[in-house]
Amino acid sequence: MQEDIKVLIVDDSEQTRETLRNILSLEKEIQVVGEASDGQEAVQRVAELHPDVVIMDVNMPGVDGIQATERITTDHPDSCVIVMSAAGDQEYLRKAMQAGARDYLIKPFTSDEVVTATQRVWDKERRRKQRERGLTPRSPVDSKIITFYSPHDGVGKTTLSANMAVALALDTGDPVALVDLNLQFGDLDLVLNLAPQRTIVDALPQFQHLDASMIETFLTPHESGVRLLAAPPRPQYAETVTVYCVQQVLRVLKESYRYVIVDAASVLNDTTLAALDLSDEILLITNLDVPSLRNAKICLETMHDLHYETEKIKLVINRATGEMGIKADEVEEYLEHPVAARIPSEGRTVVASVNQGTPFVISNPEAKVSEAIHQLAYLFAPEFEAVRAPAEAPRKGFGMLLRQLLGTGTSS
Repeated sequence: MQEDIKVLIVDDSEQTRETLRNILSLEKEIQVVGEASDGQEAVQRVAELHPDVVIMDVNMPGVDGIQATERITTDHPDSCVIVMSAAGDQEYLRKAMQAGARDYLIKPFTSDEVVTATQRVWDKERRRKQRERGLTPRSPVDSKIITFYSPHDGVGKTTLSANMAVALALDTGDPVALVDLNLQFGDLDLVLNLAPQRTIVDALPQFQHLDASMIETFLTPHESGVRLLAAPPRPQYAETVTVYCVQQVLRVLKESYRYVIVDAASVLNDTTLAALDLSDEILLITNLDVPSLRNAKICLETMHDLHYETEKIKLVINRATGEMGIKADEVEEYLEHPVAARIPSEGRTVVASVNQGTPFVISNPEAKVSEAIHQLAYLFAPEFEAVRAPAEAPRKGFGMLLRQLLGTGTSS
C-alpha cells in the first residue's frame, strides 16, 4: 500500500499557507504535516517532521527560501523542496534551483499545478531511492542515446542539447550524461559554465577497458545532476578520437545512464556517423530559413540512404517564428517529414543564458522557450505527462520561392 506524501508548507503569508493547505487536503494521498512562516522555522520543522516534500516561498524575511533550501537539501536530502516565486523573480528562482530545489511553482498557480508538482517530485525521489537500493537496475534496453544533429551550423543545436539534458535530469530524476562530440570546437562546457579537468581525449588510452566506474572519472558534474563528457581542449586533438573510442564511450554510458544526450558535429564524418548509428533517437535541428531547410532536406535523404528508420528521426524547428515569411506549419509538407517539436524564438533569454553559463530552463523556467524544451523532453519520458496544446491544422498556399529552392516544385 502506498504511503501518504507528507508535505510541509512554508510561506510568510498566512493566506497563502491556508490556500495551499486547502488544495492539498483534497488529495487522499497527500497529508499536510506542518507549516512554517520563515526559512529558519522551516529548517527546524523539517528536522522534526521529516516531510517528503517542502513547498516553500523563495522571498521571505530573515532566512529566505534560498538559504533554507540549501540547508534542507544538504542536511535532509530525503526531503524534496518545491519553491514558489512570483513571475518576475527569475533570479530568486534560478538561485533556488541551484541550491537544490527539485521543482518550482509560479504565482498565481492553479490547484492542478500544486498537486502535479508535489506528486512529480515525490515520485522522482521514490524511484531514486529504489535505484540506490538496487530495486530497479539500469538496463540498456530502457536507456536511450539521443543525438542532436544539424548539417547547418548556427541553428542552436548545442544550446538545445544542453537545456534538454538539464530538463530531463530535473523532470525525471534519472541519470543523464551529456557528450560533446563537436570535437574541434565544442562549447557545452561554456554553456553549462563548467571547467572540465578531463575530457574525452583523456579516455583514449583506456577506451578498450572502459567500464561504468572508469568512465565516471572523465565526466564533469553539473549542479542539475547532468554529467558532461567534454570535447577536447584544442582542435588538433579531435583527430585522435577514433570511431572505436566513440562507440565504446556511448555503449558504456548507456549501461549507467537512462539518457545519453549527444551534441554531434555538423560534418558527417566517421565519428558523427558512429554516434548516429548507435542513437536510439536523432533530433534533426533546423531553422526557418531556406539554406537550413535545404540542408535539412538533403540530410533527410542521406539518412534514408543510410537506412535509418523514419521513426528514429525527430525533426525539430528551432527559433520557430513566422516573421521571416516561412511558417513552421508548412515546412513538413516540403521536407516530407513530420515536425516533432517547435522551439520558439526568444533571443534575449537564450543569449543571456549562454553568456551567463546558466541553461535557460533554470534561469528562466517560465519562459516559452523553456516550456518548449520540457515538452521536447517529455517525448522521451512518457511516464511524465505534459499538457500539450492541440496541433494546428497545416496551412495551404505556401509561396513558390521555397518550393523552387527546395527542389520540390511540380511542373504545371
